[in-house]
Amino acid sequence: MINTSFLEVVGLISVVCWSLVYFSTHGKARKALVGCLVLLGCFFVVLGCEDEPKSGCFPGDRENITNYAVKPSDETPGGIHVDLRGLKKKDKKAVDLDKIDDIVLDTAVCIEELGTSVDLSCLKIKVVANWYPAYGGDYQLFFCEVPPMVCSDTIDEDGDIPKIELPCSCRGVIQDNDTVVIPPDLGLLRSELVKLFTGLEDPWVERLRPCVVSKLPE
Repeated sequence: MINTSFLEVVGLISVVCWSLVYFSTHGKARKALVGCLVLLGCFFVVLGCEDEPKSGCFPGDRENITNYAVKPSDETPGGIHVDLRGLKKKDKKAVDLDKIDDIVLDTAVCIEELGTSVDLSCLKIKVVANWYPAYGGDYQLFFCEVPPMVCSDTIDEDGDIPKIELPCSCRGVIQDNDTVVIPPDLGLLRSELVKLFTGLEDPWVERLRPCVVSKLPE
């Protein structure tokens, strides 16, 4: 979106330029016109360098901690775009598109009941292929660029965080402010959706907790 203040400045410069040209002699008018064109060009360059706007569907402004290429390959019956590319055949078969629909719609309704409107038109779900089982096999993880202090529960006597040899891991991540990155078990899909729909980082606050706890039949 073009900043209105930039347009106002450009308009003012244009008026000044044409005034100079009109009231100047032929030679001076040419120099004035060239100078004004250079100035206008500089303003348009600055305008073009403004950051690209974030997705308009969801609130918040998050730094990405994953960089998956997202290109939806499937669509749920309810119209949610899902990227299952790269999944092994058995993993792809295990992803229940109807379940994704149920979780997304149930969570969206819950958030809207709290007074926040939810637009699902640009929501995407990326199911990662490079997941691995957590210790004990109770849930699935994938690598992500989380700061080390989040991954480590221990701090040495000097207050330093121990060096972590392996990358940190996640069960769910928001990427590009419109995509939920999740392993095939969909374990934290609901809580990541709550974060995405509200723009908040803690889905377990008292007000949002009912939307994280599933009310759907198993």
